[in-house]
Amino acid sequence: MLVLLFIFIQRWIYLPLWLFLLIAAIWIVKDTILFFIVWPAYDWQSQKIKDPMSGKTGIVTVDLKPDGYVNIEGEIWHAELVESGGKAKAGDKIRVVYAQDLKLLVKVIDINT
Repeated sequence: MLVLLFIFIQRWIYLPLWLFLLIAAIWIVKDTILFFIVWPAYDWQSQKIKDPMSGKTGIVTVDLKPDGYVNIEGEIWHAELVESGGKAKAGDKIRVVYAQDLKLLVKVIDINT
């Protein structure tokens, strides 16, 4: 995209080849450095960091028989009960055991917990 942008700009403004190459090299170096700085924020699994969703609590919005939808911190998530054969009705409180791809594996918790 940067190359196409410079080719398009060069129609109106003269841009020496050395300046074009310098800007492109700086852009590539910047992206390479930022990749290594930003990537760890997205790679929590390989760093043995606890799943960020585990332990969070929410409310069942669509009955879990054994899967349905839950509301956690204002977001609707696809969820499945970890107890085999279990059911949870809308309004029941749940706790996330762990996340599997984009599905949360949850268990029903007692209101007094």
